[in-house]
Amino acid sequence: MKKQSVLVLAIGATLGLAACGQGEEPKHTGAEPGGAPPAEQTLSEKAAELAKEATQATSEKVEAAATAASEAAGAAMEKGEALAQAQVDKAKELIQQVKDYIADSDFDLAEATMEQLRKLKDSLPQALQDEIAKLEAMLKGQQEADAPASSGN
Repeated sequence: MKKQSVLVLAIGATLGLAACGQGEEPKHTGAEPGGAPPAEQTLSEKAAELAKEATQATSEKVEAAATAASEAAGAAMEKGEALAQAQVDKAKELIQQVKDYIADSDFDLAEATMEQLRKLKDSLPQALQDEIAKLEAMLKGQQEADAPASSGN
């Protein structure tokens, strides 16, 4: 920020000096005594140099910010993918539990586990959603098939 302020002041001073000299005959052309360039040229060169430095510093800061943002986005994406995979793994585990409970005719545990799957269902890939729907139908069918046998005893 300080470099930008100095740059603005330097450019302003250069323009001011240039404007003051318009309409007047140059007092002398060529170099100052001792071979130094005229003061106006030195200020212009200094202003250009400061502008170049400020531009370079700004570019470096923008590049660093872009790199940091990119890295943060990449990390967030990786974390999101890891969470999604963990959810898929959990769903697969629950699906297997429901199948085992149905095989053991433990419909209460199967239904409780299906409730957990229903909560996850909308955030899962379509293939798993379809498998859960089939599993729900299977559980319902098994419960209905088991109901008359239980009520008959």
